[in-house]
Amino acid sequence: MSVARQDGARLELAAHGETYALRVFSQRAISTDDISRLAALIPSSEPPLVVASHVGHELGARLRAAALSYVDDAGNLFLQLRDPATQAVRHSALVQGNRATKQRPKERAWRAPSYQTLFALLAESTLLSATTREIAASSSTSTTPVLQVREKLIALGLLTRFKREFHWPPGGRDKAIDLWASGYPTTLRPSLLVGCARPRASLSIEQVEAAIQEALGGRVDFRWGGAAAAYRLDGYYRGDRTVVHVEASEMSDAAIMAALRMIPDPDGPVVVLRSPGPQAWVSPTPMVVHPLLAWTELIDEGHDRATEAAQRLRGKL
Repeated sequence: MSVARQDGARLELAAHGETYALRVFSQRAISTDDISRLAALIPSSEPPLVVASHVGHELGARLRAAALSYVDDAGNLFLQLRDPATQAVRHSALVQGNRATKQRPKERAWRAPSYQTLFALLAESTLLSATTREIAASSSTSTTPVLQVREKLIALGLLTRFKREFHWPPGGRDKAIDLWASGYPTTLRPSLLVGCARPRASLSIEQVEAAIQEALGGRVDFRWGGAAAAYRLDGYYRGDRTVVHVEASEMSDAAIMAALRMIPDPDGPVVVLRSPGPQAWVSPTPMVVHPLLAWTELIDEGHDRATEAAQRLRGKL
């Protein structure tokens, strides 16, 4: 479904001989305040249709809970066509689970170092007004993406600057988190991926974690990520996937995967990723990554329970 991205455009859809009007709201990043504001517009002759680059599982669940129709570039869709007089839903459709489409290189304004910088700023807001060298050190990047990211965030209205001080405006950090979540799976995560594998025998989650601890403990600095981290943070959901983040400067990818003594499998339940920077190791719980990184990996699982767990974890960000 191709939709004009002009904010405020009127869209007409025909279904079973009836015409329904929707009002387009083009959003690059969507905050909780945006959802509340748009939901208040539903009881009208032209209910809102959110048009976004990508609506992942967690964001999709939040929009559907607010009865907001949406469509994205990846083909995810939730549509409710309502009777203008009674507001009763006449027709509905749902498509969810399509991953964000990769941008062509010439369109890719945000690259992996950009998202590493954004992660550091979101993980530790005191870095906003730090020097470019301090932010670069906390992002494991050069100073160039730091300068670029701050300017891009200001241009998007997600960051404000007064003299040499930078601050998140109301709703700015929430939108920046959604911006991070939309770019992480297609731009940053592939550059961090060490490999995926599955155990050689059927093992419980506890046995899988013990095997990883034995293989990597003392050889490389690592932290639990994804559902393994989320479960340690709030005890709500564990799931079958085990995500491990390893220190970026230590063992080679091949050496790490060999140490696990598991069968390489691109769809395997054991996922090993490099750390996106020093801030990834900052967490209220020992041996787990920053809650923001755990939340982002949790969204990628796509299961209903994982989505629920991600929503719970979002409140800790």
